[in-house]
Amino acid sequence: MKKIGHWLLVVVILLWTLFPFYSLVVTSISASGSIGDLVPEQLDFQYYREVLSGGVDGIWPYLLHSVIICTLATLGVLLISMPAAYGFSRLRSKLGHGLYLGYFPSRLTPQPNRKEGRDGSSARVSHNRDAAGV
Repeated sequence: MKKIGHWLLVVVILLWTLFPFYSLVVTSISASGSIGDLVPEQLDFQYYREVLSGGVDGIWPYLLHSVIICTLATLGVLLISMPAAYGFSRLRSKLGHGLYLGYFPSRLTPQPNRKEGRDGSSARVSHNRDAAGV
């Protein structure tokens, strides 16, 4: 009986999390008049053809820009972090061990929420109703 309840809970959680994705896909391939149906009567891939063929503005220039930016950001992070990792691996002293034990656990702690103001300054975002003045 306990196993049935466990698997029933798993199925409910899966339906709860996967239904929005199913709804998104069904809505994107449904004909214009059948939006909101769980099982569409007629499938229409018009919007996918339009976007992928380059109609209107097309997606390819934007996708290329995203790939370029992501590649440059990844290369930048690797360029900075690889020498630091090499230094940590070769530093065989108590100081190096202390730096290692001090640096890496600090990266695991959550960072405070920051909200950037119009002047570029950042301030803490408070989740306390009294501190927010509400």
